[in-house]
Amino acid sequence: MIQYLQDLFPNVDAIIVLLVLMSGFFQERYLRGFKISKDSDLDGALKTLIVSGIFSVIYIVLLMDESSRHNWSKYFLSYVSATSLYQLVIGPFVKFIKKWIAKVTGTTDTSDPVKPPEPTTKPDK
Repeated sequence: MIQYLQDLFPNVDAIIVLLVLMSGFFQERYLRGFKISKDSDLDGALKTLIVSGIFSVIYIVLLMDESSRHNWSKYFLSYVSATSLYQLVIGPFVKFIKKWIAKVTGTTDTSDPVKPPEPTTKPDK
């Protein structure tokens, strides 16, 4: 599949796109307690940038092909493509699936099962 995507979009690195997309899902699920910004949208974007940057740098450093290692414009285009793909296609699709599952199961809670529930009352001092 990756080879097909490479043939279809020669100026986009499919592995970088997958790393960025998976980094977004990773930060959304596992980095909720770590806050960079008070704005939740900006916070998610910054965490995705940091995590995908780390994973992408590891991938680029491990890439032994000298001609591909220094192709920064291709990597930048891949990052922009991945974030746009998520915002325009994958994000709305994931929200639709969550709402559909909640409707089918009859639950009103579409939150992540990994996230602990918010306390309804304040603890006594």
